Amino acid sequence: MQNWVIHLSSDLPISLVGRKAAALARLMGAGFPVPSGVCLTTEAFQAAFATQTGGVSMPDGLLEALVQALPMQVPLAVRSSAVLEDLPETSQAGRYITRINVIGAAALEQAVLDCWTSDR
Repeated sequence: MQNWVIHLSSDLPISLVGRKAAALARLMGAGFPVPSGVCLTTEAFQAAFATQTGGVSMPDGLLEALVQALPMQVPLAVRSSAVLEDLPETSQAGRYITRINVIGAAALEQAVLDCWTSDR
């Protein structure tokens, strides 16, 4: 389960989390007011689809890692995005979903799965 959950305060490689998350991490590092959070990597996404035929499921250990990394008693926002989103030659605006007011592990798991399948 390497590189599945990375804190936004870390140095985030675009290839694992996309341009928006990497930019937010740089802004946070520069002292700008960016809400804390975590990113699920492309490796987590690939693992979710690796053993499924026609479906998606949370890879073993990922929900537990999220529960440890995030406060479960407060409302969270879960946003989906693409690694190659918002390039000079392409835009994906409005293509992916966001879930807000996500509270608790079960709701977090469903929100992640909803986001992962929002463009399928």
